[in-house]
Amino acid sequence: MAGTLREIDGCGGDGASLAYDSSFEGLLCALYRCFKGKFKPGGIYPLGTEQGSLLGGCEFVESDEGLARRMHGFLQGRMAEGFRMLYNLYLSERPGIGPLIFDFVRLGVRYGPTFTERHQDPVIAEARKLSGKVGKEAAKLVGLLRFKEVGDGIYYAPLEPEYNVVPSISQHFAERFASLRWVIHDLRRGMGSVYDGSDWYVTELPSGLFESMRDVRADYEAMWKAFHEKLSNPERRNPRCQRRFMPGRYWRHLTEMQL
Repeated sequence: MAGTLREIDGCGGDGASLAYDSSFEGLLCALYRCFKGKFKPGGIYPLGTEQGSLLGGCEFVESDEGLARRMHGFLQGRMAEGFRMLYNLYLSERPGIGPLIFDFVRLGVRYGPTFTERHQDPVIAEARKLSGKVGKEAAKLVGLLRFKEVGDGIYYAPLEPEYNVVPSISQHFAERFASLRWVIHDLRRGMGSVYDGSDWYVTELPSGLFESMRDVRADYEAMWKAFHEKLSNPERRNPRCQRRFMPGRYWRHLTEMQL
């Protein structure tokens, strides 16, 4: 594989647009298809999006777990820090991001682990900026996510992030709450991560799935709200300052903001 990928500098002009199954493994397989065929794709789109329609002339690339694993290992070793940036670009879900991802990976393969230090390169600059936004939101939610016990020993945390950060933050909570069973539910995307006490996985989660489950910690929430209200000084409230550190789009799912 290494020999094939290092020949990417010989890629010709724009080729076919590719569609994949929307998974990161699928994206890796689509990238390999480009490298092996030595062409720059017209686009790389998740199947099901408007651009990723097979009726629009996209070629669908089947996911191959073994190929994706080998591709993952090669790029992680070749790109170093850049591999995390690549993953963040994927999580951004920005429409039409395929060509940026392709160009970013091509630079990583060409120049190796230090390629992200090429700050004057427009591809690196754009990738770093977008990756930073995704990483920043993930870091915020690690501190802002609120779990509720909804019955049967299950803890539930809803959120509506701008970017698809649930896969990025789940390992943190698997380590932090290793003895609990929990669900992190991205209401915006109808998906989330489920942790059974030993492993976590990402799956589809329809909205309303947990609405019928009683919050057994409602009394504790009421106490927390009362405590927060007691300590707060209305004269010193500064919503503008609050939004700088805790954007308003997260307030809906924060217990202390439901006063």
